[in-house]
Formats: sequence, C-alpha cells, structure tokens
Amino acid sequence: MSIDREFYCEFDVRSLNAYTSQDELAKYLGVHRTTIGRHHNRLKKFFQDYKEVTTDGYPLSRYQCWVISRVLKVSETFRDNTAVMKYILNNSSSLSKYQFKKQFPDCQ
Repeated sequence: MSIDREFYCEFDVRSLNAYTSQDELAKYLGVHRTTIGRHHNRLKKFFQDYKEVTTDGYPLSRYQCWVISRVLKVSETFRDNTAVMKYILNNSSSLSKYQFKKQFPDCQ
C-alpha cells in the first residue's frame, strides 16, 4: 500500500495562499487547529523535506499544507499515532518535495 494510491487527498493546494495559518488550514480541512499543530510539530522533528521549509514563525507553506493533509488522510485509517508515524517514515518518498512539485509544478 502506498500513500499515493491509498491515501490520495482531493486537496488542491493552489486554492490556498502561498502561506496559510494553522487556523485557516484547520478550517479548510475540517479539523481542529490542535490537530494541525500536532502533525506539524511531529513532522518538523523527523521529516527532512518538511523540516527544510519550517520556520519558527508561522504560517505553513503550500508544501507543508499538502503533507499535513496527506498525513491526516493516513491517520483516518491508522488511529494509532505510532503506526501513522511508522507508515509515513516507510513511505516518505511519497511526501517529498519532488512529489509535491510533480503534482503541483506551478506552486512554490
């Protein structure tokens, strides 16, 4: 099972501004802001592509919004946080900046 096939999100980041607050992303995705923050904090600790675009100040880049939206999709299937993180680490190439640019070549 790959993130690309099983956890594809009908989420077009081009509908967001170049930088989006956690509150705005939470509203857009229909989740609580703390859910966005929790995933953001976990991803920036261990996922290199995500960490490279992370700043201490918010907002989130389109790439980060895309990654978070896909992680949320995975977490709907795997309710256990450890399983979610293990799955993401094992399939990190599906969440790379390369894959993002391939899907959205006109985005930053």
